[in-house]
This record gives sequence, C-alpha cells and structure tokens, in this order.
Amino acid sequence: MQAGISWWEGLTDPGGEGMVVQPLRNLTLGRLGVVQSGLEWRGREYPRLVYGPDDLEPINLERLRSRTVGRKRSRARREYALGLQALRLLSQGTPLWQR
Repeated sequence: MQAGISWWEGLTDPGGEGMVVQPLRNLTLGRLGVVQSGLEWRGREYPRLVYGPDDLEPINLERLRSRTVGRKRSRARREYALGLQALRLLSQGTPLWQR
C-alpha cells in the first residue's frame, strides 16, 4: 500500500492533475444498478482549489460521505448513455443531420 501511495504522490505532487479510473468492463452492473462509468482521482492540491483550504486536512471519511454526489452521478450516467447512442447511430451510418 505504501508503494502505491508513494507512486501517486510522485505523480501528483509536482503538479500532475490526476487520472480517471474506469471499470474493466464497459457496462458494469452492481447491486444498486449501473456502476458509475469512471471516478476521477485528483492530486492533493485539487480539492483545495475547488473546495477551499480546509480540504488539505487529513481525509475525513465522514465528511466525504456526507457530500451528495447524486446529481453528478446522474449526469455522468446520462452522458454515458448519450455516448452509447451516438456510437450506435454512427455504426448504423445514420446521416449527420439526423444525429
């Protein structure tokens, strides 16, 4: 675990923004339905820029759990569905003006 933490800090501390982690399978179902298609993992400075200087405190899991991400998750699912629809229409040769 420490090797993973060191790798991540080496990647993000010099200013690297982070990465998006996606499931191996394209469409993954969990016990509550479709699993979110990707999670953004950001560096230490990113939360400070977005949420303010208090987010540089040690990770507080209860504070993170209290953040509502339902709207963001819903938007991500709609964007994912729209992308699948666009790929389907493209593969069917649908004219651009009908997309």
